[in-house]
Amino acid sequence: MKELWAFTGNGITVKFAYEWLDTNEQWHRSYANENWEFNPKGLMAQHYASLSDLGL
Repeated sequence: MKELWAFTGNGITVKFAYEWLDTNEQWHRSYANENWEFNPKGLMAQHYASLSDLGL
């Protein structure tokens, strides 16, 4: 799941959650907020992420 959280000027913020399986077949869930800033050509100039993992 990825959801647009906010946008303004040349930046957007999204929040997301996803599940993944490690090599020991243990499921995990990750949550994050990402901030993306774009330059005048529309290319990503900066990217920041805050991520938390949860073992299920």
